Amino acid sequence: MTEKGQLVVGSGTGSQIAAYSYEADNVILFVGAQKVTSDLGEAMARLRSHSYALEDARMKALGYPGANLAKILIWENERKRSVNVILVNEKLGF
Repeated sequence: MTEKGQLVVGSGTGSQIAAYSYEADNVILFVGAQKVTSDLGEAMARLRSHSYALEDARMKALGYPGANLAKILIWENERKRSVNVILVNEKLGF
């Protein structure tokens, strides 16, 4: 997530991207404060170098070949539904 509120979601299959993009009329996201970046470029770099690396290691530890970053959603604004982001001052996820 950027300081301007842009959200970046990485996915191996894209299965959750439709739910983020279209499903619920009211969305509440809990985001760990460690995920906030200054801009979109930094958010993309964090996704590729930090989050992907941790997910790749997690998958390999489970005996799989590794992670796959196949699809990326950049969510910049929403006009038709309510989206609320709650920043949590603790580490949540990668």
